[in-house]
Amino acid sequence: MNVLEQVKNAPMSRVQVGAVALCLVISLIDGFDLLVASFVGPTITREWSLSPSGVGLLLSGGLAGMAVGALFLAPFVDRIGRRRLSLGGLALASLGMLAASLSQNFGQLLAGRLVTGAAVGAMAVGLPVLASAYANRHGASRLTSKLSTA
Repeated sequence: MNVLEQVKNAPMSRVQVGAVALCLVISLIDGFDLLVASFVGPTITREWSLSPSGVGLLLSGGLAGMAVGALFLAPFVDRIGRRRLSLGGLALASLGMLAASLSQNFGQLLAGRLVTGAAVGAMAVGLPVLASAYANRHGASRLTSKLSTA
């Protein structure tokens, strides 16, 4: 029996559980980003006197960024690796959220949301596979399905 078979058949170690938990937490960034945008939408609308179409554009900026990230950044997963792409995406999403939190006008906030969305879109491709690689046979299918819906 090779090492991979032993790992896949053994109970999950702390390192494996930690890696899978980290993948889950990172994938929750997507939901956090969308949730925060919907909560601050009414305040931003009043503060910056945005039109309904402006608010719609702002709230959909994250989703548009996700589409861009999934289409144009995710293909690099095979070139640079899932782990690198996921960590790079996490760094980029963090910078996008920081930029959005410091924004002073509509354009800056929209740019921050687009960057965050692109990073999340890129990470969405690699995280389920990365978690599945760390999990044992018993937990791999369950964890991958949870990550795909998170």
